[in-house]
Amino acid sequence: PNQPTKPNQTKRFGLFGCSLCLSWRKTMGIGEVFLDRIERLRRAVWGGEEGGGEGSDLGVDAVVVCTGKIGDDGGMTYLKSYALFAWLFGEELQDSMLVIRRTEGAAVGAPAVDILIWVLDVSVKEALGKLAAPQGGSMKVELCKGGSAMTDEEMEGVVKQGSKWGLLLKEDDTVHAGEFFSHFWKRFGAMTDAANVADSLAAAMAVKDEIELGRVKKAATVTTAVFRNFAIPEIEDILDKEKSVSHQKLSDLIEEALLDPEAKAKLKGVRKQILDSCYPPIIQSGGKYDLKASAQSDTRNLTSGCVIISFGSRYGLYCSNATRTFLIDPSDAQKRNYEMLLEAFRQGLEAFVPGKPLNSVYASVSKRLGDSLRKHLSKNVGFLVGIEYREGAYVLNSKNPKLFEAGMTFNFGVGLSDLEDASNGKYALMVADTVAVTRSAPEVFTSNIRKEYSRIVYLINGDENELQDSVVVNAKSSKPPKASRDSSRPSLPADAEVNLANRPRRRREAVSNGPSAAVSVEEIEQRKKHQDELARKMREDGLARLRGSGHDNTDHVKDATGMNEYVAYRDSSAFPHSLRPRQLHVDMEAEALIVPINGIPVPFHISTIKNASKTEELSHTYLRINFNLPQAIGGSKLAVSKSVGDTLRFPDEDAHFVKELSFRAMNGGNLTEVLRKVKELRKRFLQREIAAAEAETLVEQAALELESGRRPTLADISMRPPLATGKYNTGTLEAHANGFRYRNVKGGYVDILYSNIKNQFFQEAKNETIVLIHFHLKNPIMIGKKATGDVQFYTEVMESAVKLSETRRNRHDQDELEEEQREREMRSRLNKMFLRFAREVEERHQLEFDAPYRQLGFHGAPYNSSVFLMPTVSCIVDLIDWPPFVLSLSEVEIAHFERVRFQLKNFDLVFVFKGFEREPRGKETQWTRISAIPMKEADSLKKYLDEQLIKYYEGTANLNWTNLLKTIRDDLEGFYEDGAWGFLELDDNKDDNGEVADEDDSLDEGDEAFEVSDEDLKDEDSESDDSDYSDEDDEVAGELSGDEFEGEAELDSDEEGKDWDELEEEAAKDDRRKGDFDDETKNEKKRVISGQKRSRGGR
Repeated sequence: PNQPTKPNQTKRFGLFGCSLCLSWRKTMGIGEVFLDRIERLRRAVWGGEEGGGEGSDLGVDAVVVCTGKIGDDGGMTYLKSYALFAWLFGEELQDSMLVIRRTEGAAVGAPAVDILIWVLDVSVKEALGKLAAPQGGSMKVELCKGGSAMTDEEMEGVVKQGSKWGLLLKEDDTVHAGEFFSHFWKRFGAMTDAANVADSLAAAMAVKDEIELGRVKKAATVTTAVFRNFAIPEIEDILDKEKSVSHQKLSDLIEEALLDPEAKAKLKGVRKQILDSCYPPIIQSGGKYDLKASAQSDTRNLTSGCVIISFGSRYGLYCSNATRTFLIDPSDAQKRNYEMLLEAFRQGLEAFVPGKPLNSVYASVSKRLGDSLRKHLSKNVGFLVGIEYREGAYVLNSKNPKLFEAGMTFNFGVGLSDLEDASNGKYALMVADTVAVTRSAPEVFTSNIRKEYSRIVYLINGDENELQDSVVVNAKSSKPPKASRDSSRPSLPADAEVNLANRPRRRREAVSNGPSAAVSVEEIEQRKKHQDELARKMREDGLARLRGSGHDNTDHVKDATGMNEYVAYRDSSAFPHSLRPRQLHVDMEAEALIVPINGIPVPFHISTIKNASKTEELSHTYLRINFNLPQAIGGSKLAVSKSVGDTLRFPDEDAHFVKELSFRAMNGGNLTEVLRKVKELRKRFLQREIAAAEAETLVEQAALELESGRRPTLADISMRPPLATGKYNTGTLEAHANGFRYRNVKGGYVDILYSNIKNQFFQEAKNETIVLIHFHLKNPIMIGKKATGDVQFYTEVMESAVKLSETRRNRHDQDELEEEQREREMRSRLNKMFLRFAREVEERHQLEFDAPYRQLGFHGAPYNSSVFLMPTVSCIVDLIDWPPFVLSLSEVEIAHFERVRFQLKNFDLVFVFKGFEREPRGKETQWTRISAIPMKEADSLKKYLDEQLIKYYEGTANLNWTNLLKTIRDDLEGFYEDGAWGFLELDDNKDDNGEVADEDDSLDEGDEAFEVSDEDLKDEDSESDDSDYSDEDDEVAGELSGDEFEGEAELDSDEEGKDWDELEEEAAKDDRRKGDFDDETKNEKKRVISGQKRSRGGR
């Protein structure tokens, strides 16, 4: 079967295959979608205000649309006639004619139009006849008797159907081929009073329904996967190895990946039969750029400098698109221009609001670019995308007055052409994404293709030694964390490579997002608004949580936890807007399944559902939903489901319960989607509930299921904490069916089940002496005689200690050069070995390893010494030192910046964990502090925490958090009602000159109701029993950070009020005290400090 072609492409296929058509017909068989689209078409042509097209003023009484035959060369561009057939019938029919005539007095529920279809193919007539049957005779399908065209009598019969016709006047006989269309155009093309209905048809198809939005989103998913897992790594490899590959050759490779993303881009769950590329991928480099949608890849080779890539996937006839620019060795001017383009892109995105005119997007982008770049802006910044790749009636230019509507999808792209740089010559910049207009904020379907400056920059001329020691991991594993805390995490890419070449190579630039870059006022204001919204939501959630539990810890309430606690909706007004009549719907946010019972939507919380199953019989699909039933256990009624255990209880033992519900549909698409979502939602719910139940007591670990045959293995590695001492701590790590087993050389072993792993990390040896795989466990396991929640497997890539007498090196010494070469090769080999092991485990056992992001790292002291901390997707970690530090951001309630004063060089950061409302159990900690963080990291950390949806506060003093949390727990209701954590902002009331502002001006209503005592504000230095932080620790941290004599010491409340005489007397005593040290003591201290610095110099 043939597919329709895309612009400028000659090799095409033809009429769309049966799989999509059959699915579409089943959907249409119900009649609702088909009737809805016919009604939208009628409003657009004959006067509905919602239609909003010029067609409402044309005064036509009938519309006729005809298609021809694809030529022998298979070439066919996007045409509105084919788009209309695909929109109504699911196929781009050839040699067919559609007549839509307006009627009066239509039956209730039927469209006020008559539909007549003439076709040549008998099979098409039979297929459309099945669709016509449920429409009550409003649609009629006729088979042409002329063989290859309609007879003159048949044509005249059609002409008599209307007096003034609406046609697609631009689609004449030079566009469509074949005798069928030629015969049609000979009769209708001669009409002088015919009106062009192209814009009216475009208005009817502009707003996408749920089915269409799903297909556009799926197409965008394919585009994203091919971009990230194929196109970017392919370009990196070409530039890295200096291959000679033409733009056209690379375009063909990317198009092959678009047609088979499962094999080329590791994307599963897509149907290859309904996949295609929207157009031949456009690759441009070397100073010659064309930013039009009609551009083509030429035969020149890919070169460094500026590379622009554009392509899009077409899934189920619906298009998507994305464009990215990659810069190699850019100048400062190029960096500024690209960042300005991104700001303009974000500004334009804010104009995608229902009711706003389309030209407002262009105006926003143009205004943000300023005078210097406005002249380089393209004439438009995008267009409507759907079945047609480019809808000319909905172009985002400066003149289009049409209005945005929820459900429209656009290819939104900002391009700057004809730019010239003094160092790199001519270049262009462009960024484009597929964007959907919603009732709230616009949704960017291709947002996972990163476009930040740090993600699109590559360096050629870097530090050779650093580059030779580096391990290059492809984009997916080295990308910064997502700006949200969700459960999905990026896995290590299957095509990640360790570059072993002994030459300088290109790598992605680790651009710092820290405070070295100026933070704009707009960004600060936007972040402040977002933080206020987080505070409001956190307070509301806390109140709801408190009132829901009644703040009663009695056994009675604990036993009743479950069925009477989970409420999907308080009333019907909270039902989702996307709910459709007589259809099942899964609300992922409310954790509910909504089913139609006698036409009334009835919600069931996911906690009530035991399982669901789907079966197919003949032409129908059945969905069966089983519910949890009570079973008497120990005097109370529990859910039967063993996976839930005793976490769900039935407080009303005499009630009646629904056992199961079954639903039947001719189209199984929605039931399949409901089943998938129910299983996913139930999995999340059970994981959350079971995790909460397991936290109460220790869990006995199940037996490891050993596998025979080949399995992922790491040999000659060590473990921390050690299972044995010295050389006997070496062993082998194996991945089995349900967990890992580590065996040392003495025969001892440790089992770690996959189900007990909370976080897993892979960290390459870049500046460190070890490469490692680390497991952070849900429940501690016994290793030796101690319980541990962290297990690490590592190997050294070089000697961690060297003799000082052998540190002299001669750069011309051949032995020294060979030794360095061996060290580099061993480092790369070991990195590659650990990476291969992690990749195999991911593929076979569905574990996803996190990799720390060095470009976001910072120094701090979570324990007694300063270490280099690095964020991952969901954690902040230090895995090199032992014990390790692993902070899971999903467990954080708030963050508080302490000792933030302009005269200090360091500050502290405290994280308060969720669950602080209850008394800590045993050794449970409800907060942690990272001390001695350089002040220059404050802005970057605030930005990072805001992106992770964590509310942060700022103060000038250390708080006694143990006492403070105890005070909060004594009056939780008053704490939340009086502003929750708002009292922490009372300390943040200084102006730019460091003066204390008027406290009354900075307080909101009710802030003074909850006050912190002086004891809570006391420095942690005096609370040695409650905190690890002390004067001694501060001194150690100062020595390690190299600022021992920088005057960093902080004044307490007693010292701040001393006069000059007292200060001079103390200074004299201090000088005398320092004079007592002899030279030997001073030299010994310097050696200690120097040794400590060398021991951590690798990070």
